Order: sequence, then C-alpha cells, then structure tokens
Amino acid sequence: MFDDAETYDPHELAEREQRQRLVARDEATQFRLDLAHVLSTEAGRRLYSGIKAMSRSDLPSFDPNPYIGSWNEGRRSVDLELTKQVQHPELQNLYELMLKEEHDRRCKRAAFIAG
Repeated sequence: MFDDAETYDPHELAEREQRQRLVARDEATQFRLDLAHVLSTEAGRRLYSGIKAMSRSDLPSFDPNPYIGSWNEGRRSVDLELTKQVQHPELQNLYELMLKEEHDRRCKRAAFIAG
C-alpha cells in the first residue's frame, strides 16, 4: 500500500500528528473568533437565535421513520455543537445577551398578539 519507506518513520508520523493537532487548534480558535464576531452584533445574535430555533433541539429527535429520525438528529447535533462552542468563557456574555434579546422578542410578540 505504501511504497515510501519514510511513511513508516515514527518521527515523521509524530511530526505529522503534531501538525494536525496545531491545524485543528488553529481552526477551532478561528471558529470561536468568527462566532464572537457574529454574536457581537444584534443582527448576528438574531441569526444565531434563528438557527437555534430551526434546529428544534428542544424537541425529541425520534421518529418511527428512520430517515426522518436521522434528519432530526442531524439538526439537533448542529445546535449541540454550536451551544458547546458558545460555552467558551470568551463568548458566554454574548450568548447570554442573545438569550435575553430572544426572550424580549418573544414577550413583545406575545403582547402584540394578545392585543
């Protein structure tokens, strides 16, 4: 399968794994910075809130149809991953602000509908 004897060099493999870890760390850091940028604006927080609502992670994902169940679980997993990301201390305040704004929007909507 491998024609190159260097592929089996344990030092090269260790260096390659180290580079992979560095790239993964850098990508995670960049994602968190991008998410902070999105959440730093009211429009970004509304967008994030809408994505959360579309994920319907507060509802059970089970469905007797396995395809629908898988679809629902995929939607739910996106929200779970995003929620995990915003639990980072640098993003916690922005996330809490988004939740407050979402609550305020719901209250205004309910008051308007109630007349």
